[in-house]
Amino acid sequence: MIHYYCMSCKQQILYYTKLKERFRKQKNTCAICNAQCEITTKSKNYFMSVDLKYQLKMMFDSVEIKKEIFDFINKMDNRNNDEIAIRDIYDSELYKEINSDTNMKYITYNLSTDGAPLTKSGKRGFWLLQIILNCLPPKSRFKYSLICGMLTCTEEPNSDLANLYFNNFKEQAALLYNEVGNVGFTAFDMSGHDRYRSLWEHYYKDCQGVIFIIDSSDKLRLVVAKEELDMLLQHPDIAGRKMPILFLANKMDLPDSLTTVKLVSGLGLDKIQNKPWHVRTTNAITGEGLQAAIEWFTDQIRDIHINKR
Repeated sequence: MIHYYCMSCKQQILYYTKLKERFRKQKNTCAICNAQCEITTKSKNYFMSVDLKYQLKMMFDSVEIKKEIFDFINKMDNRNNDEIAIRDIYDSELYKEINSDTNMKYITYNLSTDGAPLTKSGKRGFWLLQIILNCLPPKSRFKYSLICGMLTCTEEPNSDLANLYFNNFKEQAALLYNEVGNVGFTAFDMSGHDRYRSLWEHYYKDCQGVIFIIDSSDKLRLVVAKEELDMLLQHPDIAGRKMPILFLANKMDLPDSLTTVKLVSGLGLDKIQNKPWHVRTTNAITGEGLQAAIEWFTDQIRDIHINKR
């Protein structure tokens, strides 16, 4: 992607285009300094960004690189943590805190840039934006460095231009983290009232998971809940798809509430074959049980739709 910025204030992206797209002459007004800028094929006020996600995918598709990463991570996990000497980033207190969870490892990186002349006699220089992955052994970090941007100019970029250049990378990194590291929910709260149940099926086609809330203190309505659940599972937009179903057994703090075993039996959950399901006792007033329940739900969606398991 090519990003054209304002030559006057160097704080605003005026126009951007993909390399393969046909270039069109542009006349833009900067929203920050109100400068009038004309962008043509000869304009030099631009920098390029490179798709970070594609590069990471290519890297992790390599069996050789993946082996180096896992071997190095295992080596670092099994090292003597009592040593005081700091030989690598893995020995820093901040890194230890970030990766304190033994079930998850974060990919950390160093971001660097430096200028170099484009030609021996030319006045223009270029500044590459490089990413060095810390999960690689030291000898391989520069060998497999990633390039996420290139800026060309006749002088060293000032702080405004540098921030504009770096911010593009930060946006890429944030999007990638949200896509891979986190799972976001768009939730539709569909009422269980009779008159609204016919609307449920309009949401089935695009949903990726179901949270089914049960009043565990209402034994009489358990039969109705089972009928609705069976209809949901048999619907054409649900039946053939693998998706997690989280059952929140609410009001478990009440003395007459059904046990988890009775709920599983009453709803016939043991007959669900092609969908991961989980029952969690909850208390909507105190929030008890909700955190663990959503964590399970998140892990399932991540495994199915991101990790493709």
